[in-house]
Parts: sequence; C-alpha cells; structure tokens
Amino acid sequence: MTVLQNRWLWPFLLLAAQVIVDQLTGASVTFFDPFLAAIVLYAYFHNYDVRDNILFAGLCGLLKDVAGLDVFGLYTVSFVLVSTGVAYGTRFLNRQLDVFVFPIVFLAVFVQRFAVGMGRLVFFDTGPRGSVIAFLLRAGLTAAGSVVAAFALYRFSRRCDLGLTESSSS
Repeated sequence: MTVLQNRWLWPFLLLAAQVIVDQLTGASVTFFDPFLAAIVLYAYFHNYDVRDNILFAGLCGLLKDVAGLDVFGLYTVSFVLVSTGVAYGTRFLNRQLDVFVFPIVFLAVFVQRFAVGMGRLVFFDTGPRGSVIAFLLRAGLTAAGSVVAAFALYRFSRRCDLGLTESSSS
C-alpha cells in the first residue's frame, strides 16, 4: 500500500497543503478547508460506516485544533457534527450521480463556518470581525474554495483508485 492509499495519512498531507497555500498567499482569509472537503467526501460516499466517519472527522478536527490558534476543541466538535450530518442526511440521495456531492460540500462548509463564527460569538465573545456581510462572504469564499479542493481530491481519488468513492472501490 502506498502512502496515498492510506486515508488516515490524508489529514497530515492536507494540513501541509493548507499551510503551504496560506503561507504563499499571505492573506487573512482561508481560501479553502481541505479537511472539511475530505470529511464531506468521505461521509458522502461511505455514509453507512458512521463510526469510521466520526473517527476520521475527529482526527481531522484534532489536527486542526492542535495546529491552529483557535479555541481548542471547536473544530473537532464541528467536524464530527458535519460528518454525522452528511452521513445521515444523504442516506436518501442517489450517490451514483456525483453531481450531488459538490453542492453538499459547499453547504456543509458554509454551515460549519457560520456555526463556528456564531459559536465563538456566543460562547467566547470573539465572534466574526467586521460586518455580517463580510463574514458571510468569507464563509462563502471558503466554501467555494473547498468545493474546488473536493473536486481535486475526488478526481485524484478516481484516477489513483484510492478507495474514496464507492464506484472505484467496488
């Protein structure tokens, strides 16, 4: 098994990719969240294995909490909730049509960003800075960038037969 076929190493590779992109752009806005893209893709295509989804989301959230300078545990909880929501919320969709996955990625990332911003505001009094419109635009930009990252991960999974999608693993 190569390193890329082990999905438990993906969070480390995705964290390195996000750090590199953030350092190269130097912007204060995160353009994509590769962890959420990977979590939503995995939960969408493997929704019947909820325990693995929660472990994968918890590992990604823990890595983001450890590597970030934010409230500890916020990303772990939100990633697990997003993974569980996608796994249970998409049980009735036809997952053979891959067109459904990308709007779900956008919606899941947008809702997670919005919930984290509101959670910071309610529980820690450090909510989104600036106007509400700017906050929603930043969340939308991150969600759109995450769709691009999800598409790249999806195509990479199809091409390399990493076992991310059901049709490539069966």
